[in-house]
Amino acid sequence: MSQGIVSVVISEELLLKIDSLARKKRQSRSKTINEILGEYFELMTPEAKIDRVMDEIALVLGGNHFLQTLSKTKGSSIQCRGDIQYKYNPKIRYMLQLDGKSEHKLATLHVVPRTRQEEFTRHLAIFFSLLQAVEAARPPDPELRALKAGAFVFDGKKFTRDFYTPWQEDHLTVEKIADFLGSYMLMIHEAMNRYFNSIQETRAVRYASVASVFSDFFRR
Repeated sequence: MSQGIVSVVISEELLLKIDSLARKKRQSRSKTINEILGEYFELMTPEAKIDRVMDEIALVLGGNHFLQTLSKTKGSSIQCRGDIQYKYNPKIRYMLQLDGKSEHKLATLHVVPRTRQEEFTRHLAIFFSLLQAVEAARPPDPELRALKAGAFVFDGKKFTRDFYTPWQEDHLTVEKIADFLGSYMLMIHEAMNRYFNSIQETRAVRYASVASVFSDFFRR
């Protein structure tokens, strides 16, 4: 949905109401007016779509026993964490950010190990390289294939990847996007545990264990 700048004369009484609502929602006056007009004309604004996607992702994650949701910021981010079955059960924190500022960039996912143990970090790097190979060989639904372009990048503290797709288009519904992103986070966590359960095996066996989880989550 494209945006434009217009000048509108609004009564002081209405502005007070709008500003009061904006403060309650902790958002800008412009976003609040967009929401009000969008609801009146039964249009889903980009901001409203992002908010609904985040709500749906929380539902997807809330129905599992592997990841614990830590926080959710309306229309912004959701954080969760889970244990990895490796030595001292290190924790992994996942932070998914959706800002809605770009028509093509949908989200950014950060995967943060809660330990600086060198061997564990090295295995995480191997895991993500295997996952990238699996994704390249087994693209999911064509409508979401663009989401799979790219790879995780490690900056010394966390693994990060961006998701790109024309998410404002009507055929990519709130439910479809939320199911994909929520399931992707769950898939990573389960695949990571499968990987660490097979680290004594050959690379081919570890690849197969990651690929089987990926296929289960994204079988159409």
